[in-house]
Amino acid sequence: MRLRFVFYLLLLGLCYAFYSFYALPQLLFLLIFLAILPIASFLMLFIGRYFVRARFLTDRSEYYRLEDFRITVEIENRGPFYFPRVRIDLNYPKDSTCIEIAGENRSLQDRRRLNMVLPRHSHNRREISVRACHKGSLILGSDQIYLQDIFGFFRLPLPRQSRSQKGQAASHTVLNLQILPNPELAQAPPNRDLAAAEETLISKENIKVSNEVDTLAKVRDYMPGDRIKQIHWKLSARLGEFLAREFEDPKQGGILFVMDPKFPNSIADPVAYFDQAAELMATVMHKLAKKEGPLTLLLEDNYYDQPGEGVEPVHFYRALSAWQAKQGPFPLNLADVLQREASKQSYRAVVLVGGRIYPKLTSELHKIQKSGSQVLFFFLHNETDEKVRSYLSAMAHSKIQVLPVRLPSLKALEDETKGGANNA
Repeated sequence: MRLRFVFYLLLLGLCYAFYSFYALPQLLFLLIFLAILPIASFLMLFIGRYFVRARFLTDRSEYYRLEDFRITVEIENRGPFYFPRVRIDLNYPKDSTCIEIAGENRSLQDRRRLNMVLPRHSHNRREISVRACHKGSLILGSDQIYLQDIFGFFRLPLPRQSRSQKGQAASHTVLNLQILPNPELAQAPPNRDLAAAEETLISKENIKVSNEVDTLAKVRDYMPGDRIKQIHWKLSARLGEFLAREFEDPKQGGILFVMDPKFPNSIADPVAYFDQAAELMATVMHKLAKKEGPLTLLLEDNYYDQPGEGVEPVHFYRALSAWQAKQGPFPLNLADVLQREASKQSYRAVVLVGGRIYPKLTSELHKIQKSGSQVLFFFLHNETDEKVRSYLSAMAHSKIQVLPVRLPSLKALEDETKGGANNA
């Protein structure tokens, strides 16, 4: 019950006392009017709120992390009743580190609440600027929308069927957003361009004995939809028609991206580490997807495929957005995963992101490189350059591209090359 209504009841009681003492007809009419007024106001509020529709809108269903976006709040009054105040309680995440909300030097509590006037037959819009700070799922909107009667006596919530109707997108006040890693945010160290597929897929077990590419792949007529890289230019020029190369195993011409399924023991801030590692991988994917393909992402036991060749790997970003440490330990470490994949198929290049170095992993990386695949290893650390060189000394003279990346979310590494604590 509003305080204003309490004072109104006191006024009504005072009027009744005067009427009881003086019994004037004018006081009777005033008493009846004062008694009917709040009842009529409540009935107008109770009925009129069913003519109100509210919805929250965004211009996209997914956003890159740290990218500003706007939430539009729309309140429509289809009825003939006037509402002097509509209060919307926004259900932002309680953790203030999840999102940032634009406001004019107002407290977070004030920014969680919107107030507006709703005339009859009106359509009001209000925009809210939001910035996500971490990747993952984010629920924004409001479950509490209150309408006030014309005299300010009562406040009733908007009916739920007016706020969220199944199968009707025209009226909803909850948004489920997916915050994706930003592929242009992380600063990945520069790496050499990948060599052509014919150069990398030649190994001791697959020796090229002539200039004809059909020792590695078959040649067929060019078909619409084939990539430009598949065209065998020399043979096409010789025969006067376009011919395309086709690998017996399509993955041989592709790139495999692998995240280390076991996280470093030196994580200082797990949430920040997941964000930074995912955005580093997204940056590398974004760069390679402009020209290379097909692409495959391996997260623990899950495979994700993208064509690449200029197609943005948004499907990969979604998978990385949901990537996080599980409650239980993953049974395989990065070396075991690479050993398992090597027994299945060959890739043109393997890109890895991880924060652990140990002898078994070094051995598997050498095997992959000797089999004909290029290896790009982004080593996450927070150490001095001298100490990092000591960790990577076993790969110093190989063709493996080891690209150290310093992350402030990691502590100083322990000597993981000794003791074999992380070997298992």
